[in-house]
Amino acid sequence: MQDYYWKELWRSLLGLLSFLVAKSEDLVDLNGIQDLVNHLIELLATSLAGGEAFLPGTSDYDDLFYKLVLASSSLEEFSKICPIPPSSKSYTLLTPL
Repeated sequence: MQDYYWKELWRSLLGLLSFLVAKSEDLVDLNGIQDLVNHLIELLATSLAGGEAFLPGTSDYDDLFYKLVLASSSLEEFSKICPIPPSSKSYTLLTPL
């Protein structure tokens, strides 16, 4: 079995988040952008909530958590641009720390 490069996945997903924040004014009217945003946030929230079930070790889970903490300013800015309803399980990921 080949190891998966989790660090690169988290960096890529959070890079996409940063891009969406930086270009939000240009992207807001594109078809499907809301679906992309919802899937991205849902994936990050689900990974954080259940990462211990699929990540190979605690260091991989810690890396995800650390990268999300580092991205907290982008997540906070993102929550201002794209509000998530409190009923969503992704809500806790996007609420200010």
